[in-house]
Amino acid sequence: MASIIFEGKKFDVKSGDSVLATLNEKGKDIKFGCQAGLCQACVMQAIDGDPPAKAQLGLNENQKALNYFLSCQCVLPEEGSLTVGRLGAAQLTQQSKVLEKFWLNSAIIALRLQVPDQDFSYRAGQYATLWKDERVGRSYSIASTDQEGWLEFHIQVHQQGAFSAWAADTLNVGDEISLQGPLGECFYQAEPEQKLLLTAVGTGLAPIYGILKEALRQQHSGGIQLLLGARSSADFYLVETLLAIEKSHENVSIHWLAMDVDAEHDFARSEDIYGFVKNQLGSLTGAKVYLCGAQSFVMKMRKSSFLAGAAMSDISADSFIAFGA
Repeated sequence: MASIIFEGKKFDVKSGDSVLATLNEKGKDIKFGCQAGLCQACVMQAIDGDPPAKAQLGLNENQKALNYFLSCQCVLPEEGSLTVGRLGAAQLTQQSKVLEKFWLNSAIIALRLQVPDQDFSYRAGQYATLWKDERVGRSYSIASTDQEGWLEFHIQVHQQGAFSAWAADTLNVGDEISLQGPLGECFYQAEPEQKLLLTAVGTGLAPIYGILKEALRQQHSGGIQLLLGARSSADFYLVETLLAIEKSHENVSIHWLAMDVDAEHDFARSEDIYGFVKNQLGSLTGAKVYLCGAQSFVMKMRKSSFLAGAAMSDISADSFIAFGA
């Protein structure tokens, strides 16, 4: 049986269990987020022994050199042993201040945070993990560019959400909040003349909005198509802002697609987003494609984009995993 040594005590590991699951089952309160290896909330350090390669996927070279690993992805082989330690908050997080908080629609808030004083180099479209406390953290995409002077996040509020309800109801302008990151590779990187397809559902618009602003800031001259999907046209947000961008940039066109469209939102059309890509969008050969939203949406759109001619190497994605917001 595999074993973990933590804080001077040895713990047996059930077959197939991760380091995170084992230690939290023993009441050790290791903080975590997505449990899918994406948010990096559960990073720990191997003090003696080498963590499996899978447990270091997504970490940078400096983190690997320090023997950091993702405890949610660390499953030891039978008879394996690893001595591990937790990282102090200062090794992972930085402090920021809430500058603004406002509603984008009836279910989504925008949170603007001060850029941390320490080095926090980021690109619009990457993501950071925001922490309510030592245990509860959630990852959100960055909707602002590094020229705007703040970090902007769009948060879908769930009534029982451990983080989102707190952010909506309790977090106030002027409060301090811990954040970790930035992470991710879904940011603007294209040839100036290359066609761009920016596709989002829900708060997947946050990274897409940031990528769009960065592309325009860099004077992208190729055609830019935004494909925005929703169940109801009432769910769209940033409508006036995006329509103004479309009006002022002749290379930008926006398609608002919803299953249910009411008269108040006559800019949208009632159409399935996957059918639109297949039947009306045209060839994506040579295009750079960005896909942001729920994991199932991203998987389907990646396939649809590939079948429409986009090279897999030209498809960047930011998929959201729901785990109790």
